[in-house]
Amino acid sequence: MKPIALRERLFEKWDDWCAGKITSTQTIKLEGDLRTYCEAYDYSTFTYVNPLEVVDEHRLTPYFAARFGGGLTGRPTTESPPSVPADDESRYLHHLFEAYGDNKKTTLAEAEDLGPWPELATHYHRQRESFYHAESLRNFARDTVPPGTYEALQDEVYAGVVDISEGPHPDGLARLTAVAQAATMLPLTENGLISVVKVQDRRGICHQLANVDRLIWKK
Repeated sequence: MKPIALRERLFEKWDDWCAGKITSTQTIKLEGDLRTYCEAYDYSTFTYVNPLEVVDEHRLTPYFAARFGGGLTGRPTTESPPSVPADDESRYLHHLFEAYGDNKKTTLAEAEDLGPWPELATHYHRQRESFYHAESLRNFARDTVPPGTYEALQDEVYAGVVDISEGPHPDGLARLTAVAQAATMLPLTENGLISVVKVQDRRGICHQLANVDRLIWKK
């Protein structure tokens, strides 16, 4: 890039390219202190970046896949849930144990209460694994797709299961089972994350929705 040619081009095209594009409220004239600054500036500091370099840099932003396609890659492996539930699990687990208690017609509040029902104990662990899958996907989305993409996925899942959730079921566990099954079968085709969404994510999103009381199993 030739510094002198760049300087001359700036002055030549200022009114066409810059004056009305810097702000939306006024025209910026190349005059006074601004002109003095532009005249004295060292234009040799500018360098040329070829289009492939621009694309490679853009690849590191959340907007690349949405603009250039090609799908998403590099989703990390989901970590196993900790043995002791985290604070941010409390609400969906509250709803989960209410569903278990509704099914068994007793009060259940924590994993230790599930001892008499091994099938519920294994079900409980699967639900936590699904929740952590969905949380992993949420974190992955923050760095790979535009803001709001994950929330749109949650809204789409909610729209696909809410009628089932509000329908008649014999107990809360039956409602949860029906909703989670419906979530795994939804034809999600438009969201930017769909290429990396797994069955566990779909089930986990149901628990994320329960975590903010958008879905409640025991009516």
